[in-house]
Amino acid sequence: MTRGGGPLLELAGVDAFYGRAQALFDVSLTLRRGEIVVLLGRNGAGKSTTFKSVAGLVTVRGAVRLRDRDVAGLAAHRVARLGVGYVPEDRQIFPHLTVAENLDIAVKPGPDGGVHWTRERLEEIFPILAPLRRRAGGALSGGEQQLVTIARTLMGNPDVLLLDEPSEGLAPAIVKALAGLVERLRDEGVSILLSEQNVRFALRVADRAYIIDSGHIRYEGTVDTLRGEPEIMKRYLAV
Repeated sequence: MTRGGGPLLELAGVDAFYGRAQALFDVSLTLRRGEIVVLLGRNGAGKSTTFKSVAGLVTVRGAVRLRDRDVAGLAAHRVARLGVGYVPEDRQIFPHLTVAENLDIAVKPGPDGGVHWTRERLEEIFPILAPLRRRAGGALSGGEQQLVTIARTLMGNPDVLLLDEPSEGLAPAIVKALAGLVERLRDEGVSILLSEQNVRFALRVADRAYIIDSGHIRYEGTVDTLRGEPEIMKRYLAV
């Protein structure tokens, strides 16, 4: 799929709140169709809150535009129906359902009524899924749960995939395999906003990067440009 064009997803001047406590301050970023954009930052910097702002899970001020429609303030289920798929950091697998049931429970057409992702199609992309069909979600390893969670979200045929800390807690070999999977999804036309602390993983797969610190965007640029900014990475990412 061709990358570029106008933003598919855009945050403009977003403030986010948990009750009276403000967690994001004037956050602006864009994701274009066919891109992988990474939001980098230390633990507690505001990455997950940014994702929750898009998904309708926190109180926000400012604009959250999906295909030029402002979805800020909409309930989470309405944002999902409009094409946002959210893979949370804690995965939230249904432990007593099988892998097949975890996938089937999420089935819905995309916002245009199209169905690109089916269980059979996902088993081609995620070969590990087929032999796990009848295994309970609670019996899976961390890496297996992560793949099932991504696949379950894709069953809703989203336009935008929010991947929140997908490599956290995974063995290096699994992280490497996950990177290949994320790149394959981009090749399949999935537009991905990725949250990560694992800088090596993020810089391998992403096209552009933002750095967030204390709820403020501190850096925006291409991944290639960021690689040449060791002082920026040291200051905000401790690498």
